[in-house]
Amino acid sequence: RPWPWSSRCAASRATSATATRSCPRGPRTATRRNPGLLTDRQLQVLTLLAEGRTNAEIAALLVVSTRTVDNHVAALLRRLGVRSRRDAPHAAAAIGLLRPES
Repeated sequence: RPWPWSSRCAASRATSATATRSCPRGPRTATRRNPGLLTDRQLQVLTLLAEGRTNAEIAALLVVSTRTVDNHVAALLRRLGVRSRRDAPHAAAAIGLLRPES
């Protein structure tokens, strides 16, 4: 499925002056709102990760492939600046994305 703005961007590429104005750039507003710059889907994956779920379990719950979950986990680890999935919830809690564990 194409992006909603893809036809507008393709049509505006003919003139470079309008292409920069009509094609969205950078992260979406929802992504910019959180301190970790995570997408809504990455936040969902992070929450399930914090519950101790495996990638296969997360994939089944979100109705996506395990490979897609692998990509989301890799991206959120990179954005949070951590090396392991066990560290991700702690880093997220430290910046206010998740509530600290009790």
